[in-house]
Amino acid sequence: MKKILAMIMLIVLVSSVGCNNSQEKEHNNQTTSQTQNDKENKDEKETENKDKEVNNNTVKTDKVSEKREITALYFYDNSSLIFDKTISEKDLSDYISKETKDEFDKTTLLKLEVEDNKIISLKKQDKAEVMGIYIGLGDLNIAEFSYNSNSFRLEISEEQAEELEKIPENQMLSLQIEKSNQNESNFRLINYSLK
Repeated sequence: MKKILAMIMLIVLVSSVGCNNSQEKEHNNQTTSQTQNDKENKDEKETENKDKEVNNNTVKTDKVSEKREITALYFYDNSSLIFDKTISEKDLSDYISKETKDEFDKTTLLKLEVEDNKIISLKKQDKAEVMGIYIGLGDLNIAEFSYNSNSFRLEISEEQAEELEKIPENQMLSLQIEKSNQNESNFRLINYSLK
């Protein structure tokens, strides 16, 4: 009987220990799962916060207004050449007709102040520096250039004509220009450099 009682106690003890081990393993598994879930939730929240931060920064960036100055060649026949791709000839024409009472000469060199791709003011200027692709000589007094597929002509000196003849066509140049003293419907090249 003692043997049977000892065996029953041993079985109860083993069962109890096994049960405790199973419960401990289950508890450990639950703790591990909970820790993994907590970590995943934390990662998700961090990702959401980063997304919100990116969106907030994007909104803030969009609200930052960008002011810049743009040069334009205005011609009396209401055609213009604007040295920027975001402002159109129509934008300038509309601004002039609605916002300014200024009288312009046959040709006028303008400085446009632009904010958020809209003209907010303009003023006449004597000289400007613009970019242009050299097309070639019209004659010894005229050189032709283009910007954004729009061509324009500048008066040049004989010395400049000789220098420009040596430059290959389609070469990008930085051009210093002013309104012509000789012909009020033209602009004149002061100086240039290769780009």
